[in-house]
Amino acid sequence: MKHEKTLSMKLVLLTGAGLICLIFAVISGLGLARYSRSMLLQKTDARLYSAAEFLHELLGPGYHDRVAAAESVSGEEFRRILDRNDDLCRRLGLQYLWSVLVLDDRIVFTSATRSDVNDPASAHADFFQNHSDPGAFDAALGTPGLPVFSSFHNEWGEGRQVLVPRLDAAGRRYILGASIQIAELDRLALQAALTAFAGAAALFGFIWLMAGVLMWRISGTLARIGIAAGRMAEGRLDETMPDTRIKELRQVCSTLDAMRVNLKDRMADLTRTAGELRESEERYRMLVNNSSDMIWNLI
Repeated sequence: MKHEKTLSMKLVLLTGAGLICLIFAVISGLGLARYSRSMLLQKTDARLYSAAEFLHELLGPGYHDRVAAAESVSGEEFRRILDRNDDLCRRLGLQYLWSVLVLDDRIVFTSATRSDVNDPASAHADFFQNHSDPGAFDAALGTPGLPVFSSFHNEWGEGRQVLVPRLDAAGRRYILGASIQIAELDRLALQAALTAFAGAAALFGFIWLMAGVLMWRISGTLARIGIAAGRMAEGRLDETMPDTRIKELRQVCSTLDAMRVNLKDRMADLTRTAGELRESEERYRMLVNNSSDMIWNLI
């Protein structure tokens, strides 16, 4: 009974350890996914800021100084800007690159990207066109040069963007922007979480496999012990108990084997004593018979 309780306790501890490992791995997986997404966001923000700076260099430091009306930039020049922005978006894996000029009562486009960077015929904002959502730039009306990062979810999709405010020679504020779809970011974060969950499931499955192997070994050894004990009960005392590497069952087998040897020795003693008794009885019988013959001869 003591050994059975010890084995049961080992199985309980093994199962408990497996559950703890599973819970720990799941929590770690969630933490890893969150950390991975955070790191990916940081890298994405750095890429967006670099793209906005590239746009500033491509437009030229004096570009906004000469923007005063819709005729300040020709259609041909603006198409070159569109082509250049499209190419930069393709190279950097971005969604849009643009710039706007903040006027007294409105915000107008000064550069843009086509809606499909691979299709020159796709729609785009025109030069000096009013932006439909000027409130989207409120966060960039603070300190010039300080980039503002944010996530968005609107008619252009769900993504991440940077707004970099600057001042032109006349003190007017213009804002450089770059955006990227974050679907790929979410996919990578989900992949990290699934990888962690798969690792947790594999670890838990391995522990349960080990528990199953242990149970199989225990049940097999117990069956062999039962067979050996049955043979011992039948008086077949020459067969030893099965060998096992399981400590508790090895102790049981050792105890039963000692009982078998002890019983065998006692049976041998009883057999020897019974033989001596039969021999004594035979001598007594012969003595009695001889005595009777002597008595009759004397008579």
